[in-house]
Amino acid sequence: MKKLFVAVMISCFGSMLICISAQTSSPSPNPSAGNVDVADENNDYAEKCDCPASPDGKFAFVRSFGEQYASGGRPQIIDLIEKKSGKKLQRIDDAEMPVFWSVLWAPDSNGFALTTKVVGHPKLEDAVAYFRSGETFQKIEMPELDAYWSRVVWAPDLRRFAFNLGYRQGTVGEAVAFYQLRDNKWVALQSPVDEASGHTQLAQLARKYSAKNSYRKQDSSSVNDVLEALRWTDSNTLILKAYSATEDSETAALFTLKFEETGNWKIVKMHRMSEKELKKELKEE
Repeated sequence: MKKLFVAVMISCFGSMLICISAQTSSPSPNPSAGNVDVADENNDYAEKCDCPASPDGKFAFVRSFGEQYASGGRPQIIDLIEKKSGKKLQRIDDAEMPVFWSVLWAPDSNGFALTTKVVGHPKLEDAVAYFRSGETFQKIEMPELDAYWSRVVWAPDLRRFAFNLGYRQGTVGEAVAFYQLRDNKWVALQSPVDEASGHTQLAQLARKYSAKNSYRKQDSSSVNDVLEALRWTDSNTLILKAYSATEDSETAALFTLKFEETGNWKIVKMHRMSEKELKKELKEE
């Protein structure tokens, strides 16, 4: 885990609990969990892990406890193991405070993404990707972002992702950043909007799809300006939602973005959300 979680004050380590669950924000190619109970020769506290095993059935995860603190609590650890033998292959992560661990495997089992969320603080999220390198998996660090909070939405093959970012720029809003893996490094792709623009993100995207649109009236008076990556329908197609609200009205649209191998993208479809759709979404939230 990265050090941003240190800012969260935990008053009592003695009652510490770490939860592990399958990722739900982006569909997993293999949603079935691989529950594994493995005994550690150096630790009697091995536990089952609900993170899914790799699609090819070769790898799984196991959770264990480290040495006890003076306060009575124990750090909790997640290791990658060979599923058949139970042999530990490498340490993946450890935590000194309550967190949720989520795992998303690439369909070919050659990579997985690990997301960590602090219990009680769901917007404090950390993420990292691992790709196979010989007999182990190489950790590829995520980029550092200057944002109030961030949430990652992975493409199924894990080689591209969208970051939903919370920010403060005079108005309430959210933005999106795109990244693609090149030579074991995350490279920033073209931003969907110009943050320096006085126009809303919705208006900017609508103009990219069609020069003539009905969103111009929302250009400069928005009090709530939100751009959110919802889901990947495949490794190259992303559904993006743009929402803009003034003091007396609100407008939203869904955009389908198609990515090329180079990382360039274009809007191939736009759907303006009706008032009924907006009300239904608000009720579900």
